[in-house]
Formats: sequence, C-alpha cells, structure tokens
Amino acid sequence: MRFRALALAAAAAAVLAGCTPVRPPNPAADTVTVAVSQPFTSVNPSASSGLTSTGGDSSTGGSSTDGDIAALTRTGFAYYDDGYRLVRDESFGTARILSRKPFTVRYTVRRGVTWSDGVPVDARDLLLSWAADSGLLDPARADAGLRSSTRVPTLRDGGRSLDVTSTAPFPDWPLALEPTLPAHVAGTALGGAAESGPAARKAAVATAIREGGAPRADLARWWAGAGSLAGIASDRAVLTATGPYRVSAIADGSVTVTANPRYRGARTPTYRRIVLKTVPDPLEQAAQLRAGAVDIATPDPTADAVKALLDITDARTTVGAQGLFENLALRVTDSASGAFADPRVRRAFLHVVPRAQLVRRLVAPVFADARPLQSFTLPPGDDDYARAADGNGSAAYERVDVAAARGLLAEAGAASPRVCILYDAADARRREEFALIQQSAAQAGFQVADCSSPDWTSRLGVPGAYDAVLSAWDTTQLGSAAIGGLYRSGSTAPGATGYANTEVDALVDRLASTDLRTQRGILAKIDELLWADAYGMPLFQYPAVSAVGRGVRNVSLSPLARGVFWNAWQWAPAPRTR
Repeated sequence: MRFRALALAAAAAAVLAGCTPVRPPNPAADTVTVAVSQPFTSVNPSASSGLTSTGGDSSTGGSSTDGDIAALTRTGFAYYDDGYRLVRDESFGTARILSRKPFTVRYTVRRGVTWSDGVPVDARDLLLSWAADSGLLDPARADAGLRSSTRVPTLRDGGRSLDVTSTAPFPDWPLALEPTLPAHVAGTALGGAAESGPAARKAAVATAIREGGAPRADLARWWAGAGSLAGIASDRAVLTATGPYRVSAIADGSVTVTANPRYRGARTPTYRRIVLKTVPDPLEQAAQLRAGAVDIATPDPTADAVKALLDITDARTTVGAQGLFENLALRVTDSASGAFADPRVRRAFLHVVPRAQLVRRLVAPVFADARPLQSFTLPPGDDDYARAADGNGSAAYERVDVAAARGLLAEAGAASPRVCILYDAADARRREEFALIQQSAAQAGFQVADCSSPDWTSRLGVPGAYDAVLSAWDTTQLGSAAIGGLYRSGSTAPGATGYANTEVDALVDRLASTDLRTQRGILAKIDELLWADAYGMPLFQYPAVSAVGRGVRNVSLSPLARGVFWNAWQWAPAPRTR
C-alpha cells in the first residue's frame, strides 16, 4: 500500500471535523457498499509472482481490487482464513496427492458444480487455468507453484478429474489450481468451435492445449485480453462465475457483484449485492463512511486516515498488519558491481540496514505496534513465528553495527564497495527508505547508488542492472510456493538473485510432501539458512486498516491479501437497536 500525503478538500474537512454517526442500517439489508482504493481493471489477475511494488496485487502489477473481485466470484478446492488456517472446500471438489515420485495431484470437481450460466464446471476448465498458470500460454506469467509442471495434465473420470504431474513438488498444491475463466467461453476464440455447443467448445480448448500450433496461439491471445475491461466490453460472457457472487455491473468507478443463483457451495452469501466503490483518497473514504455513502472503508493506511476513522464513534476500526512485506534482496550473481558475491560483504551490508529506524519512520505512525520483521518464511501471526525468530540468526542484525560491518569489509578486502539499489522511483516511501539505508551504509564505507526507475520491474533479472532491490512480497498463499519459486537454485522468478543452496532446495522439495505442522519446521529451517547466507533482509509488514459501519457484522480484517473480503459471504446485517 502506498504511503501518501493527501490533502482533503475544505468541504470534506468540515465533514470530518465532528464525530457524527454513520447512517442507520439499510432496512432492505440486501446491499453492502465497500470503499476500495484501486480501480477494477480485470476479472483475470492471473498471478505470476509474489513480487510487487507497493499497492496492487501479485498479479503482474494489477489492481488489488481485481484480486478482491476474483475472490468473490471464484471458488476452488481450498482457501485460507484470517488465522492462516487452510480450509478445504469439498463442496467444490477434492485435491489429493496420487504420487510423490513423480509428484502428481488429482483435482476432482464435484458433480453438480456449475458456472453461473448453468454450464457444468469440469476438468477442462481446470486444464485451461493450468495452461495459463504453468506458463504454457505465456512463459512470462508462469505461477511459482505450477512452473515445474511441464507435462500437459491428463483428464480422468469422464472429464471431472485432472491429474497434474510436476518435476518437483509444489507446496501449495491444494490452492494451485482453480477455474479462472470458463473454457466454454474460451472456445469461442477457436475457429470452428465458436458456433458449437459448450461441450464442443471445451473439447476444442483441451485439444488446443494438448496439440499446440495456431489454435493454442489463438487461445493464448484470447486469455491475455479476455478479462480486461476492453475484453469484457466485447464479450461479457467472460464474467461467468463459479463463486458465491458474479459481476453484474461495471460503471462510474464501481463494480457490483450479485449473489450467484446457481452457486450451491458451502459459501452461500447473506447479502444479495456487494458494491466495490473506488475511492482513492483515504480521507475521502473516511468521509464517505461517516456520511453513510459506504458501509465499509478499506483505505491505504495513512496516519491521517487512521485518525479520521477512529474518530467515527459508531464505526469499528481495525488497524493491523497485512501479508505484504517489504524485502531487501541482495543479488549474488550478475550484479552491477559484483560486490555481493562475497558473503562477508553481504553480511556487512545487512549490519548497516537501519531496520528499526525504517519501521519508526515509515510504519509506526500508522501502526504503533509494528516491529521489524524477523523471518523470510513465517508471518508474525503464525504460532511458530516467535520460536523461529529466536533461533534463525536475525538477532545479529537487530541494530545497526558499523564496527561489525567495517570488520567484515576489511576481512573481505573491500574497503569501499559500491551498491546500486533498484526500486520504484515513483514511490515516495521507497525514496525515503533508500535515503535512510544510503546514509546508514555510508558510515561503514559503502557507496550506495540510486538505481531507481519508473519502470523498475522491467529491469528485474537484467544482468548488471543492480546489486540490490527493494520490493514487496505478497504472501497470499502463505508463501510456500513463492519460497520455491524465489529461493530455489536457478530460480527464474522476477526477483531471483542468483542465490543457490542445495540444502534449501531439498527442504523446498519436502514442503509439499509433509503435513502443515511439519511444514512449519521446514520453513523455519529454510529461514535459518537464508539468514546464515545473508540472502537479504525482510524489513517490515505493511500496515492495513479497515472500518465497518454499525449496520454490518461478521467483517474481520485478514492479514492475507484479500483483507476484509476473505469471508464476504458471511457478512450480514447487524441487528437493529432502538
């Protein structure tokens, strides 16, 4: 989320001056309106990696609202609740491991599950999502979890099941695959299949994926643009949904989702309609909540916005941390100066990163309880976070230690190494972050150069372009798949640094083959190795804030990417009070 200094117009300032209540609950109790910070751009966020700038989602720089709409309109085999617990949804289907070597997962859609137009959901819909997320349709958009699945999956059980085989285990296999866009709509892009029935169009999609050639290229072009606003305008059939809601209107900066009458799953919604209203200004969100124009506010968490929301006496305001965390990664190979090829230089640099100061200046004004992040792999809300942090080696870098840094540089024979840091030049918070690091590192002799760029993501992975990068990682799926995609030797993920450790590789492979309890221990060990190798440094979690008017209950703020929307189907009108 962006940290911005935003001025409120005089009229809005007058509204905020008093502590007037929000409006009474809607007597019809059929609509809830949520103010969101970013505009809707696509029903197909199709994540490529967890790397992002500040706002947005992990979807190639897309809008976070796109992910929210996807969460409301899709369903799948599992999801995470607000306590980091994996919840299986067998009302949609089942996912189970068939084989460890080769790693094979069978995804089976339950009979009776349909798209919102009545067409059955089946394994061909999953196959289309696999083709996109594995990189078959576009290698640049390959998902970290399915990147190692290079063989076209096999349809089973009369087309209800899909067997996905991978050259390496993918840890988040229960969440790795869900229907994204309908295959029977995608089939309209495939020549002769366009005028045929849904079953024939699905079959044509499966054939194109299997056989390649011009049909697969046509499918890839369709996939790339179908979910965008332009694609929706040309064919609204792409809005066909599987989840509790379906998109019913897009107009005037708002997106309306309406309860899907054909949804028969476990997440049946209470509200008939949810309106996501784009309100970029955090203070304007507070003003609209106070005036009753919205029922829930989810602004970018500025200090002024938090204060304004807390001043609304009959709204419930929650300030916390989200799954997005700021990360400093040091490039080991193919860097601008080559300085970080030596682990002693990497450790020296970590000793002069002012983590506590960064938190005080950039996060604490919004979230007073913020602390420097101590783990690459476990979030502070996890039961094992404190235990892992105590033993992973992060304590060595708790405070700036100029003497230790100078000693390591002397040992390495690197008196004044140059470090070129890449980051988003348009981000004011990042500019301040860079300046604080530059000033601190200079005390030990580092020459820290500004390598920021407005199109910084296009420089990721470019040999010789930088030595370190400031970015944010979105742990939407608790990071297990992203861990394999980023920290494995030879990783080609956008934020990869050339880091290689065969012990980490082996631990990543074990993640998918163990239960959740054992996974925590493996993640803690990976964390320990990353700190020992001076891979880089997790800096802080991004703050999050939400405020809910008195007319709505059952809204809670999840630290994961979907925020308040994680359980939107459970939202309900609050009982009236006299």
